[in-house]
Amino acid sequence: MPPTYRGDIIFINDGQQYGSFNDMKTNFIEWANYFPNNKVGYHYGFPADEFWWSTINDPAKTIGQELISSIPNLYSLYWVDFSITKIFPITVTNIIAQNTLPSNFSLMQNYPNPFNPSTVISYQISEISKVSLVIYDILGKEVATLVNEEKNAGIYNVNFSAKSLTSGVYLYRLLVVSKSGIFTQTKKMMLTK
Repeated sequence: MPPTYRGDIIFINDGQQYGSFNDMKTNFIEWANYFPNNKVGYHYGFPADEFWWSTINDPAKTIGQELISSIPNLYSLYWVDFSITKIFPITVTNIIAQNTLPSNFSLMQNYPNPFNPSTVISYQISEISKVSLVIYDILGKEVATLVNEEKNAGIYNVNFSAKSLTSGVYLYRLLVVSKSGIFTQTKKMMLTK
């Protein structure tokens, strides 16, 4: 186990040494329990584990749903296949550990980056707010609106598929309007085909 930390640190466990799904699940739950005050993320489905996950009809969904229902402070969950391009993000849009509502507004770097054809964009809001998450090309032309609605305080993960777009640099912009004021943040991401 890694050293003990507390605070706004996101731990990622991407071990590839599991002899079975139960071994992996047990290890992931141990990480969650070891860091109860932190957000924990996981990567699973690596080639080293293929001998057991390939026996499952839909391993990304089957394993992912089981992990989502088992891990209390889960922040992110990614299915990674042989090419490390197939992503299985959490389908529930706000996974919040008890008593760990965000204390500020923040837009995180998308993962993976560079990506092809999909990526996950995460953001957090500290109070009920009107939220807009928009994708732009490098010239500033809007190419997609991912979120445009009121949201409660929480941490959100949004899956973005760029199958119809060409390779290049894209921008994503979070705009939050709340009682506290207006927050905006923009980040870059790279689509490679």
